[in-house]
Amino acid sequence: KSGGIAPDLRLLELGASGDEWFKERVINGAVRDGRVYMPKMADYLSQEALWAVRTYLESVHVEE
Repeated sequence: KSGGIAPDLRLLELGASGDEWFKERVINGAVRDGRVYMPKMADYLSQEALWAVRTYLESVHVEE
């Protein structure tokens, strides 16, 4: 469970819409009002690693 500014990724939508959000956020990071909330991971994660993390998140998915 997230205890801070990060979203609880166990609640991420299943399927293609959740996949797109996850991929965009992990590859490009998140910046709001000039503040970095999540750094870009494009240079650090392979496609295989990216989808392995997504698969894990789907395995622990919970409904709100």
